[in-house]
Amino acid sequence: MRSLLVAVAWTAALSLAACAAGERLPPPLGTQPISRADQATALAAYEQGLALFEQGSYESALSEFTLVVERYPSSRYAGLALYWQGRSAYQLGRDDAAAGALDRYLRLSSDVPNAEHATLLLANSLYNQTRYQAALQSALERSSVSGALLDDYLALFRDLLNRLPRAEVEAAAARTPPRNFVAPFYLQAARWAHAAGDAGRASDFAARVSEFPELPAAVLAEARALVGPGGPAASTAPSLGLIAPTEGRFAEVAEQIRRGVELALEDVNRTGRTPVELVARSAENDPDSTAAVIRTLARNEHVAAILGPLTSEYALPAARLAVEEGVPLVSPTATDARLLEIDPSVYTVNALDGAIGHTIGTYAATNLERQRFAILAVDDAYGRIQADAFATAVQSAGARVVYRFQYERGSTQYTDQLGAIVRSGADALFIATKSPGEALRILNQMAFYELGGILPLGTDAWNDAEFYQQGRRFVRGYFADTFSRDPRITEWQSFAERYEARFGEPPANLIPGWGYDAARIALERMRPSEEPAASGEYHGVTGLFRFGPQGIRRAVIVHRVERGEPVAVDW
Repeated sequence: MRSLLVAVAWTAALSLAACAAGERLPPPLGTQPISRADQATALAAYEQGLALFEQGSYESALSEFTLVVERYPSSRYAGLALYWQGRSAYQLGRDDAAAGALDRYLRLSSDVPNAEHATLLLANSLYNQTRYQAALQSALERSSVSGALLDDYLALFRDLLNRLPRAEVEAAAARTPPRNFVAPFYLQAARWAHAAGDAGRASDFAARVSEFPELPAAVLAEARALVGPGGPAASTAPSLGLIAPTEGRFAEVAEQIRRGVELALEDVNRTGRTPVELVARSAENDPDSTAAVIRTLARNEHVAAILGPLTSEYALPAARLAVEEGVPLVSPTATDARLLEIDPSVYTVNALDGAIGHTIGTYAATNLERQRFAILAVDDAYGRIQADAFATAVQSAGARVVYRFQYERGSTQYTDQLGAIVRSGADALFIATKSPGEALRILNQMAFYELGGILPLGTDAWNDAEFYQQGRRFVRGYFADTFSRDPRITEWQSFAERYEARFGEPPANLIPGWGYDAARIALERMRPSEEPAASGEYHGVTGLFRFGPQGIRRAVIVHRVERGEPVAVDW
């Protein structure tokens, strides 16, 4: 915003110069007597500063204004020089110094010349330092803003809207008397109230906007719609927000997600309803940037739902903020299962929970009637989570875990562990790893030692085409996964064909499918937390999703290995 204020700043310079000529000056900064010679020197320095500022020589201009402020504080022009000292520092990007000078200037009296402009500069200086609350409070010192600066004030408040928590926005919107430049806050507070079903409160906030006919026509039109009995009119196309990086290590993943989302929107828009538009935004790798994007999508773009962020580190705080904003959020790739506990309006299609281990454990103990289980688990988060869930499930079914071992990732030799398993009397072995290579090594060594009496049980590591090419002669047993290529369960095959036809290559992995499913779930199944939950099933691209009072649950499919191929047997 700094560059947008240059033209306004020089107009203000001419105005202030005219004010000086007409004897309308702010109070001086000092009370000590000053000679005529010093008055003349101060005036010359002040006028030189204005000339340098006009030329864009801000550093030199700052030196002249500082000279007047510090050496001639009792001169008639010291007050105006203080303003231009702040203005020059602002143009140089020295926001802390600018804020100090401008705040001091505004405190000289209640009617200093061009106070509206000085307040705007002060608020922007504070905003640039990420002191958003201070920027808001400084701007609210004005009771109204004239037409010349109204657009700049509105731009400031739109920026603040994307930085401040909801509670602070609503508190500012509730202050009296109403102010024309606070219109973005009034409209957002009205939208929140309307989404919560409080039509009266929504109308009250929107009516504040209608008090100011000088506001832009689009702002007034939305306010009139919110005041009306039917609430906001659907004047714009519905949209879906996507938070996806365009550079860095997740850029390629983001592109695959976007492709899947585009195919999902083609299907959604084929229904004949108002087409849904995709609004993609990139965020920096920090929570504050992500929060700003969430607020922009919710408050400015008015999206129906948000997809992302892609990583759990940012998805968790983003999800809590989305709940605060009243917008459903679905992450296509975040794995932290805590996302499933935040709110019914939050979901991730790729949660790392213990569902796989729990499902295969329950199935083996009840359907396959195995009673003594061994566990080989890789020593990482995935292995521990699945092993713990498996052990809990088999024990709940009345069976026992007779042996458990955590091995280092990348291990190649399991002879000692397999010997201990044989001695334990186990009749089934759960291999808890996400690595197809590790699972294959264990299964190969089981075949080598002819451990046919021990039933192998696996995870999603087994759901891999190359897995069966390499282990066709020795892979056997059962495994569980949330994904299946079985057309009775998912639409993966038709999706893969459409993907290749559209983008000229087959999907390299499930990532585009996660994007597709996230978009379909967000638009068709998610609801704000105050609305009833959807029910039924969605046969997605990457899984079978079930909906009910407890929210969304992704089905876990049990597969049996038959003649070197996985066959779904239970879901």
